[in-house]
Amino acid sequence: MEAENTPKMVYRFLGNTGLRVSILSFGTWLTAHDAKAEADVIACIKAAFEHGVNFFDTAEIYGNGVAETLLGKGLKQLPCKRKDYVVASKYIRCGEGENDKMLGAKHLFEAVDATLERMGLTYLDVIFAHRPDFDTPLEETCRAFDQLIRD
Repeated sequence: MEAENTPKMVYRFLGNTGLRVSILSFGTWLTAHDAKAEADVIACIKAAFEHGVNFFDTAEIYGNGVAETLLGKGLKQLPCKRKDYVVASKYIRCGEGENDKMLGAKHLFEAVDATLERMGLTYLDVIFAHRPDFDTPLEETCRAFDQLIRD
């Protein structure tokens, strides 16, 4: 039984959407990019969820995909259904190939597929451009994001 003075998590809409997320999120930039820390990362994910965090954020570049893999393993151990948490990932580069970087359609389509495979998920709730890409036409990036949302 919870003590009466235990603070409750606060949830808000993400931007001007109908998606409600905890005001605190669990990010993987500093916490989940080292495969040697898998047990600690999973324990942190569980603790965050137990305290009301429903928003989990990662990026393809963190640990060159390791953060996404570890987050996916941790999310699978939560005592809930997939609908009970929100997952976001960010894209700019992952790999050394000419098309493994920036915000071109080819990279975005392949990168999201790779994220889903690493995380063991069938969909992401939110995708972000991690940085501006001044070399790819904005229209191409927007069309790619639109297609990803539709898919």
